Amino acid sequence: MPPTILETLRTARRLGRVSWLAIAAWLLIAGASARGDILVSDKLTNDVLRYSDTGTPLGSFIAVGNTKPDGPIGVKFGPDGYLYVASSNDNELLRYDRDGKFVDVFATGGALHGPADIEVGPDGNLYVANFDNFSGTSIEVFDPWAKTPAARYVGTFASASASVPLNGPTFLEFGRNGNLYVSATSVDQVLEFTAAGGFVGTYAAGAALGYPAGLAFDSANRLYVASLLLGPVLRDNGAANSGLSVYVPGTLNVDFPSDVQFDYNGDLLVSQLTGGGVYRYHEDSITHKLTTTPLTSGALQPAQFTWRPVLGDANGDRMVTGADYTVWADHFEQTVRLGPTVGDFNFDGKVTGADYTVWADHFTTPAASAALPVPEPASRALAAVALACVACVAARAGRGRSRR
Repeated sequence: MPPTILETLRTARRLGRVSWLAIAAWLLIAGASARGDILVSDKLTNDVLRYSDTGTPLGSFIAVGNTKPDGPIGVKFGPDGYLYVASSNDNELLRYDRDGKFVDVFATGGALHGPADIEVGPDGNLYVANFDNFSGTSIEVFDPWAKTPAARYVGTFASASASVPLNGPTFLEFGRNGNLYVSATSVDQVLEFTAAGGFVGTYAAGAALGYPAGLAFDSANRLYVASLLLGPVLRDNGAANSGLSVYVPGTLNVDFPSDVQFDYNGDLLVSQLTGGGVYRYHEDSITHKLTTTPLTSGALQPAQFTWRPVLGDANGDRMVTGADYTVWADHFEQTVRLGPTVGDFNFDGKVTGADYTVWADHFTTPAASAALPVPEPASRALAAVALACVACVAARAGRGRSRR
């Protein structure tokens, strides 16, 4: 059993390396600066653009001279740490490392017909929406952990039939209940499927849902849907077929909204297919009035966006704090398939002391270091953990001898 963060810090405190005041400040402000780059797929320029967390353009994410996608839509970091890009025009899934270097064509042809959105499922697999109405529409599943290319394709999760109106699926979103929600653009519906692929039914529909695209759930489990053709971003009340109301009106800087996601602070982020970038929508907690500001700009046809993972971040707030340590501790010595979300910070499918080192190395940011003395270098912090572990084992051994 790994030591708790309190045990680790007590060990450091006994060694006289850091004051409790510094510890408290360290925990509060660590990770408060940079939150990771934003990556935006530009379907028209066949590129994935990179921006700072504040929206500063940083050029192409894809390293110079490396293979680029053709008509990219979906961009998603897998649990193995690689970026997966849906190259929709040539029916491929391309894979890049976190520095933009091309790794391989992860999947091509066969089950892929105009791949659009890519999502990571609760099982650690990749779920891909096949949009192509002429070659067949479906949702296909791939295993990013497979050892050989032949083993990567898992199978079809769902496909269109007389009883399943899965026509033109573009965007996918897993709900808290583990079910998969799908934008079926050709029938103007959002469909719901169980984790096993069973069709539950139509979750949302209506006259205002013109060509539904991006999907996102908020903390109150309300579904947000981008109405690509009609303009607004719609919202329900958290229940199936509860009706959709306009959350972001088409007059509030909405220009063919495609992807929608929530930021770490609860703001809604929307990519504008013809608006050139991603816009932030902030709702005042008292007046509930929405204000909008551009987050990124310069893309010709931004389809989807994602964040480059911050190493050591487990809970997705793009900071490295004690909360991420807790996730690591809860999964210590487990074999996992979900990457950083369960404490696998080095993407090897296991949660070990090596992942603790990654967390410790990224726990204190430059902003935090400037504000107070750095508590420990990563190697010494890991030594403190080792000391705590030894003390724990010795205490247990002592208790075992006393029982004899």
